[in-house]
Amino acid sequence: MAVYAILHHEIWRDEMRALSIAIQTPSFFQLPNYLVNEGHPILWYFLLKLGYSIFHTTSILPTLSLLFAVGVASLLLFRSPFPLIFSGLIIFGNWGLYEYGINCRNYGVAAYFMLLFADFYTRKPDKVILHFILLAIAAQANVYAAMMAMLLASWMVFDTYFKGGNLKKSLLGFAIMIVSFLFVVYVTLPSSDSLVITNDHQNYGHFLFNLLEVGNGFPELIYGWFPGNYNFISIILWLSLLVFIPKPKVLILLIISLEVMSFFSLYFRMNFLQHQGMWIYTYITLLWINYKDISGFWVSKIWFKYISYSGVLAFSFILYTNFIKGKDSYNYDLNGLRSDSKDAGKWFASNIKPKDVVISEPDYMMESAVYYHYQPFYLPREKVFNTYTHFTNANAEVMSLKTLNHIADSFSATGKTTYLVLGKNFTRDTIYRYSYHKQYIVDSASLAGLKTNYQLMDSFNNNWFCDEHYFIFKRKPIIATKAPSHEKQ
Repeated sequence: MAVYAILHHEIWRDEMRALSIAIQTPSFFQLPNYLVNEGHPILWYFLLKLGYSIFHTTSILPTLSLLFAVGVASLLLFRSPFPLIFSGLIIFGNWGLYEYGINCRNYGVAAYFMLLFADFYTRKPDKVILHFILLAIAAQANVYAAMMAMLLASWMVFDTYFKGGNLKKSLLGFAIMIVSFLFVVYVTLPSSDSLVITNDHQNYGHFLFNLLEVGNGFPELIYGWFPGNYNFISIILWLSLLVFIPKPKVLILLIISLEVMSFFSLYFRMNFLQHQGMWIYTYITLLWINYKDISGFWVSKIWFKYISYSGVLAFSFILYTNFIKGKDSYNYDLNGLRSDSKDAGKWFASNIKPKDVVISEPDYMMESAVYYHYQPFYLPREKVFNTYTHFTNANAEVMSLKTLNHIADSFSATGKTTYLVLGKNFTRDTIYRYSYHKQYIVDSASLAGLKTNYQLMDSFNNNWFCDEHYFIFKRKPIIATKAPSHEKQ
């Protein structure tokens, strides 16, 4: 199912951006420098760069994603203690087949290493250092996994201390985890000129009032049920923790993890479903590790087992609603369009030659199209050729159709075949605003010049999911003059 869907999937910019960064980084050692303001640690980019350096094809992107999705499914089916129906809800749900498989991003990597940690923890309890190493690797997949891995590592140290285990090994392993976590902070901490928007509108003084309403960190967790109702989501989340009544230390750990997710969403960046899945896999990891003790508790403690059963029902409800979400997303990915990048990319592959100049505005929409035709395009706000943009204050905030016409003309004057790619087919004066406070000004004179000097070659404007639309204009030939400064750049 994953292979079939990937063949029909439209790559969008958040997927392809990671591969473009990996390809353009001169060496593996320079990856941290190229990840400034990306908000992600190094592991996914390292794997993409390694795969591309071997096979030299952009198809390494879905291939790697598929491999880790298969790894997650294999661990759940052949290693985990869970009933088949429970594993099936995960594998075919939003945090399995679709979001962590067909969507080619770093979250499936973290899910795999978290489950691998659970597998080794239960089968080889004496391999203490290896347990921490697996968590340290998972932390390098994304920031949410790093937070959850740090909590799991802390729990292991406390558990070792109270059980009288090998504390020396545990502390050594924890040191490895700390180094990994600090490296995540180093790589992902935004620079002073970053345009990444944070949730700075929240008042820290109100945090105490949000402690119980942990649903703030899990918007749309319960698919199709009371969307945006954080009270309902909070109740379901708290109920799901009742599974761990026989394991108080684990219960406390999961309470802390809920608060961490809620705090991060309120004060730094909203948690989307793919982010929330990292907490879900933390829960699954701990359930895997403690499954024998919890299931034994259900048999021996007749009164408390019903309370614990309510937790099972609550978590199963979360998995079921996101199984429905995954099914809907899978069907839409097959039958609808999430981006026009695939059709536009095929057009570029058939019509654009290596020396042709493609100028894009909005600039970021071209990031996904290069998956199908890997060639740098001209970024008018940065005045460079590249395959991805930089979201910093160094970029021009305001761009205009008049400026774009001038830039395109300057390239055409050197004899270059020049294409101008717009996200909309403007028909009147307007100020178009999009991500990170960027503005794009259209005036009547520039529109008239566009109609006179350019030919609309094709347009791809069919998806409603995102703003990756493409109106491709070709500059009509003009007499060559002296090379402009753009040509030198």
